[in-house]
Amino acid sequence: MKDLFSNNLLNLAEMQNIKNLIERANRGIKFYGKAREEIEQLIKEYVKLSGAARISQLITLLEQLATTEEYELLASVGYTRHTINSDDFERFDKVYQYIMRNYSRPIRLKEVASLVGLTPNAFCRYFRERTKKPLSNT
Repeated sequence: MKDLFSNNLLNLAEMQNIKNLIERANRGIKFYGKAREEIEQLIKEYVKLSGAARISQLITLLEQLATTEEYELLASVGYTRHTINSDDFERFDKVYQYIMRNYSRPIRLKEVASLVGLTPNAFCRYFRERTKKPLSNT
């Protein structure tokens, strides 16, 4: 969502609530109660709009999300979200597609590792870091 608003826009004093919302969203947010109903209504109205009215409605929606007290954060303070760059996504997607195409036969670690230009040991670390499981448990 940060990309939607330039850093200049987010640095305006009027956008501080939305900027804080974006930071909280890294931990996941669950809305409840009356706020959830109001948010749902704003979303329904948003999809019917176009042009500048749609942008205005989006800012209204984000402000509602940012200012309600009827929410809970889903992850603890220590949670860190891993961002995936596009090269890493393409690499992992290549592995995923290969596994899906070949799941019915034995898949050799050396094959998969060479597919993405890694040694078997490096691939094991890579796969475990991203899935929290070794390849053999998938």
